[in-house]
Amino acid sequence: MCVLPRGKLQWPGQGPHDRAVQENSRRGVEECFCGLPLNRQYFGWNPNQMPQEEPWETIQAGLAGGYRDPFIVNRSWLCLDMLEGQTLEYMQFRVILDQITLDEANRKIPLHRLFGLDISETRIKLFIRGDEGSPILSGELGGKCIPDETIMVLTQDTREVEGGEYEEVPVLDVTLVKVPSANMEWEESVKLEDDFTRDVQEHIEDEQYESSQLQPLMPKVFRLREIQMEPNAGFHKSVRWLQFAGTLQLWLPLYGSEWDEVSPDDFDVKVQEMCVSVKCKIPKTAAYLTDINGNLKDAIDPEQCWFSLEKDLRGPEGEGLCLVIELTKQSPGKPWRGGIFYDRPLSVEPDRTWKAARRGRRKYE
Repeated sequence: MCVLPRGKLQWPGQGPHDRAVQENSRRGVEECFCGLPLNRQYFGWNPNQMPQEEPWETIQAGLAGGYRDPFIVNRSWLCLDMLEGQTLEYMQFRVILDQITLDEANRKIPLHRLFGLDISETRIKLFIRGDEGSPILSGELGGKCIPDETIMVLTQDTREVEGGEYEEVPVLDVTLVKVPSANMEWEESVKLEDDFTRDVQEHIEDEQYESSQLQPLMPKVFRLREIQMEPNAGFHKSVRWLQFAGTLQLWLPLYGSEWDEVSPDDFDVKVQEMCVSVKCKIPKTAAYLTDINGNLKDAIDPEQCWFSLEKDLRGPEGEGLCLVIELTKQSPGKPWRGGIFYDRPLSVEPDRTWKAARRGRRKYE
């Protein structure tokens, strides 16, 4: 066994030869950089290298373009029969459809956009979009219901045919939720009317005017223009959301004296594929709109969205408005589960631009 004398042990890189190699390397590098100091320099981003922000789409006020739909199919061709049933809590109408005619209509338009429904506490109008003048069902209900809890779904049913055999047929189910204070069986489900050209809103306005001889209040009408899907409703803080096959609706109640004179022109509603931003010209309302601003959990089509001011269906009679925003899904038929918004604020606010800062950081102007 060989033992080195104390003090003679040298680690790699510490010997005279190693130090000479390191010194020559350092001098060579300095010669290559012409004597420039070897410290890191900051290279700022030029405008072409800065991250490009996704543009915001300003959406317009209205009701999905006014619901001016092209004619697709007539009621007499599509609807074979109608059934009804009720319990103490619910009233249901079932429309049996012709499979061949339904398939032909599906070649022209997605089935979730084929039917429409206008319903108030006391009136109903069920129709095929594009053929509202010939509704499937229209009239005065036999009791009161809760309009915004109405469910309209397209499903299948089994019925008996000739010879004792059974067949699967498509059906449209409309389920009404009765007012809790009037949980009883209705003697007559609906009183049909002869004038099909008038909509539910016009009927309510006439009834209010005749009873009070005053300017009628804004009718509380719930409009369905798509088939619903599960989960069909929920809450995000103060915002109530409704889910349909191709769209989502956000309902934000506007309570308080500051909203008395509000109009759609006072709102600036902008959307991106994954974000919603709402501002209002009325002072001291920014905090109230916080709940409807946020990052979405899935992608939407910004060019196919709209907003409106509607009567609050859950508010006291004659009081309160709701800001309604309809968002069109990029993937129709795909359910959004676990809510609509992420529980975090917007990462990028509209009308702000990126600015390069020292050390490669970015901040808002």
